Amino acid sequence: MSLPRTLHAGLGPIGMQILRASVDEATSQPVAAVDINPQLVGVDLGRAADRPGVGEITITDDLERALGDTQADCVVLATGSRIPDIAPQVLAAVAVGSNVVSTCEELTWPWLRHPGPADEIDRAARDSGVTVVGTGINPGFLLDLLPLLLCRPCQSVRKITARRIVDVSLRRAQLQKKVGSGLEPEAYRELAAREKVGHVGLAESAALLASGLGWRFDGFRQTSKPVIAEHRTGTEHFDIAPGQVMGSHQECRIDAEGGKVVELICHMAHGEPDPRDEVIVDADPPVHMRIEGGIFGDTATAGCTVNILKQVVRARPGLLTVKDLPVA
Repeated sequence: MSLPRTLHAGLGPIGMQILRASVDEATSQPVAAVDINPQLVGVDLGRAADRPGVGEITITDDLERALGDTQADCVVLATGSRIPDIAPQVLAAVAVGSNVVSTCEELTWPWLRHPGPADEIDRAARDSGVTVVGTGINPGFLLDLLPLLLCRPCQSVRKITARRIVDVSLRRAQLQKKVGSGLEPEAYRELAAREKVGHVGLAESAALLASGLGWRFDGFRQTSKPVIAEHRTGTEHFDIAPGQVMGSHQECRIDAEGGKVVELICHMAHGEPDPRDEVIVDADPPVHMRIEGGIFGDTATAGCTVNILKQVVRARPGLLTVKDLPVA
């Protein structure tokens, strides 16, 4: 089949990496681009992305107009992490017959927190004959799809523990800010109580994993704690004094029927000495996988997005998850 025609909405660091990867890997043909940044509006996309071969595409800030003008096969949506923020954009795309692939963390398993909007998106996608999928490296792969695949050879799976340990000093400024770098501990706790700090999507990963195993569960337990600096640390973006926050430690647990457990840990801190991605499956036979250094998230999120574009365009209509798509 010909390459999917893609409209790229959201050209921040991740959205721009996705755009470049889609061109470099020839996984789609960009036909339109949307962003609300006034410094990008009106700019030629090829020049903004340093990809001259993209063609004559002018970045606009009007998503609905771009949708009506381009007839894209798929909208690549990298505009937000929460369902209430991106649901109107998804529905606008679906209404004109475009599939949607989004990096919205909550969209990887939207029924957990937002069953009403999730059902609305599913109905609209089915009515229009298109597919909507949330993807990314985390959630979307490391703490959900990958552990699910590692359970394939196992019988009697009793517990799955998955950890993502990140040295946030090596990551972009936005992520360093996201984990609370430089905050006072009490300020972190106040933001954490409103889910305004730390990683988004840990509970969604746990729910996707448990559901993929066919486990019945009712709710989840999640904690978020600051990692406190004992010595001065930081990067060019943050100078962190002793006693201030240097990272975020989050855990999520689902207790399913029959005593089965999903336990996920996301630890992101400056100077983390042992970064890794790790999955432990308590089953027959047991499985223990460890990726030394961990998978670099920004590049991997772009890969997780562009590598499913063709599968999404071919998939059955509705709101799906990454476990519903072919893995290759």
